[in-house]
Amino acid sequence: MKYTIVLSAILFSAATKATAQSGKTLTTENPVDVREISDSIAQKRKDMADKDRSLHDLKAKKAEDKKAIRDLKARTVGLPAKEQFHKDFPGDSVIRWETTADFKQALFISHDKETTAYYDDGDNLVGTTVDKTFEDLPVNARTYIKNTYPDYSVSSVVFFDDNERNSTNMKLYNKSFEDHDYFFVKLAGKGMMMMLKVTPGGDVVIY
Repeated sequence: MKYTIVLSAILFSAATKATAQSGKTLTTENPVDVREISDSIAQKRKDMADKDRSLHDLKAKKAEDKKAIRDLKARTVGLPAKEQFHKDFPGDSVIRWETTADFKQALFISHDKETTAYYDDGDNLVGTTVDKTFEDLPVNARTYIKNTYPDYSVSSVVFFDDNERNSTNMKLYNKSFEDHDYFFVKLAGKGMMMMLKVTPGGDVVIY
């Protein structure tokens, strides 16, 4: 009730001021359009709120951009990683370097096959990946996959060769795993994809 009286007083004061400036006399013949004034005040408040939100969004975007730049600089492949690559793979040349949120990756040709080497934040080799075929899997693994997933076809096979001198866990297909050698077999069938992890000994688990 108190708020209503105060608001009415403010509106009446604003209307009186506007009438005085226009040279008109406030009478019953020149009634105050309270609704129009109220709508005007509400619109101004909305405009101010929109302006505040825009300013907040702009500050947040600038903060995100700064963080992205810092992350990019942090992931830039420097000379130490490149020198370490030449120590790990003498005689091989990098086709290109790539960086992700987890590793620095060197794509190169080794034994006539496209290979990727993964380096951690300390520029140490984590391991390498290379494409393989289904026939490269251990015999017992091939038999198990054929019998267990008869309605699936093999889409790809990748072998991860772990660097035993580095205990950093590897991450492939957006999932981390312990630092060991593994085959990764991608199956396609029944309108879906499935990934299997296979040990060099032929053990098969869903990845």
